[in-house]
Amino acid sequence: MAAPLLKRRGRRRLKVLEETYEQQQQSVKKQNEQLVAQLLSQSQDAEKARAELVAQHEERVAALQQQNMWDLECLREQQRRLVQTVVKDYEEQLQRLRQTKDLEVDAVTGPTSHTRSLNSIIEQMEKFSINLLDLSHKVEATQQTTSQELAQQRDKQLKGR
Repeated sequence: MAAPLLKRRGRRRLKVLEETYEQQQQSVKKQNEQLVAQLLSQSQDAEKARAELVAQHEERVAALQQQNMWDLECLREQQRRLVQTVVKDYEEQLQRLRQTKDLEVDAVTGPTSHTRSLNSIIEQMEKFSINLLDLSHKVEATQQTTSQELAQQRDKQLKGR
């Protein structure tokens, strides 16, 4: 009689263990499904956040490029105006030089002292013309250097972001 009782108890215990195992297996399966759903949700959220960051970055890059273009255009306009001013001054000095030379020709027939005075003035005007031309070249070189430095600075800013 003890043997059948032990068999029944063993079967009951086996049945309880099987039920417990099934419950644990279902619980683990539910947890796994929840974790998979949670991971999928987090993955989607992360992808949305990444897309937003990429869009913001592209907007910033576009804004910086626009600002860079505007700055370069402003520099070109300033350089153009400065060159026009230098050219105008140069042309005025050249006209004065021509007038001075005309006066020199007239003075050749006059007293020697006037001729010396005019020669001195002409030399001064020629020196001024040369200095003005040198200044014009220096201004153009400075403007070009400034434009290049600004472009490099903008490029560094764009690369830094």
